Amino acid sequence: MPSKEKIEKVKQIRKWFDSADSLIVMHYVGLKVSEAAEIRAQIKGGGNELRVLKNTLTKIALDGTDKSALTDVIDGPTAVVFVNEDLAGTARILKEFSKGRKGIYFQGGMLGSRLLNAGDVDSISTLPPRDVLLAQMAGLISGQLSGIVSIVVAPARKMLSLMSALSDKLEREAPPAAKATEEKAEEAPAPDTGAGAPVEEPKAEEAKAEEVPAQAETAAEEAPAEPEAVAEEVPAEPEETPDTDTEATE
Repeated sequence: MPSKEKIEKVKQIRKWFDSADSLIVMHYVGLKVSEAAEIRAQIKGGGNELRVLKNTLTKIALDGTDKSALTDVIDGPTAVVFVNEDLAGTARILKEFSKGRKGIYFQGGMLGSRLLNAGDVDSISTLPPRDVLLAQMAGLISGQLSGIVSIVVAPARKMLSLMSALSDKLEREAPPAAKATEEKAEEAPAPDTGAGAPVEEPKAEEAKAEEVPAQAETAAEEAPAEPEAVAEEVPAEPEETPDTDTEATE
C-alpha cells in the first residue's frame, strides 16, 4: 500500500501537469547541480519550471488524465519542463544548453493535448522568437486581407473598364447623320417657357404702330391733290360769266 507521502507527491505532480500549457520531456543525465540551477534560471521567465521526477510516480499521476499519452516518452532519467509561456523560446534555450552534453536531449513533449515526439520539439526550437513570429503572422494576415480585397474589387473594376471601352466604341461607330442631328439639337436654342416669352408681342405692336403713321402719311400726301384739282376747275366757271352778261347788255 502506497504511503501517505507518495500519495501526496502524486497529487502534487498531477497539479503541475494540469496547470501547464505545454510540456517538454528531456533525458537528464550527468548534469551538475550548478548546471541545473543555471538552466532553471534561464527558462524560469513566464512561470516555466524544470523538475526532475520519478518515472513511476509521474506515470501514476498521469493515469486517467488528458495527458496520459505522455507516459510513452517518459523513459530513463527524466526531467520535465512545465511551460506556461513561449514554448518555442523555451525549447530553443534547452537545445542550446544541450550542445556538448550527451546526456541531455529531447525525448518528446505535449502541446495542449497533442503528443509531440523528439523531432517535433526540435522543430519547434527552430522557430523565431515569439515577438518576431507574431509580427510575421500579422504581416501574413494583412497580405491575405489585401489579396481578398483585390479579388473582391477586381470584377467591379473590370466591369467599369469594359463599360468605358464600350461607350468609346459606340461613339466612334455612330453614323454621321446621328452625330449631325445631335449637334443640331445641341445648337438649337431652348424654348423660353418663362417670363421672357411675351417679349415678341411688343414687336408686333411696334410694327403695327409703324404701319399706322405710314398709312397716315400716304393719306396726307394723297389728300391735298383733290382740293388743287377742284381749285383749278372752279375758276373756269367765272370766266364764262362776263360773256353772258355782255350779251345780255347788247
